[in-house]
Amino acid sequence: IGYIYFLRTREFRLLGRPLYKVGRTAQIPDTKIRRLQEYTKGSEVIALERCSASAVKIVEREVMRRLRAIFPPGPDGSEDFYLPDLNDILKVRDIIHDVVMSADKWIYLIARHEKIRRIKGTNASKILYDLKRTL
Repeated sequence: IGYIYFLRTREFRLLGRPLYKVGRTAQIPDTKIRRLQEYTKGSEVIALERCSASAVKIVEREVMRRLRAIFPPGPDGSEDFYLPDLNDILKVRDIIHDVVMSADKWIYLIARHEKIRRIKGTNASKILYDLKRTL
């Protein structure tokens, strides 16, 4: 299982800085999400979206691509974003959710296509390319 998280670290919160972090982690089912536990106690998790572990890197990359097109990055790296108001925070949450839902649909379609391809011998690369463009 993979997760995309959106949080505000304790340090940013205590300093009153409107900087938020987006990241990913893949965990074994039924374990605590260790990556989030690495953040200091007092960090605020805004959103945590579950997705396929095999797609979590692609999902994170797409989320980051969309966020970089809209929001200025923070000074601490490309995973941090300056979000001055609640509407921006909600927009990021919605973007993460939309990308995860699209990825789940994409994975389902690929699996379905692979099954069809085995049966009919179709050209997988063209269909996979078309599916990737829809994400």
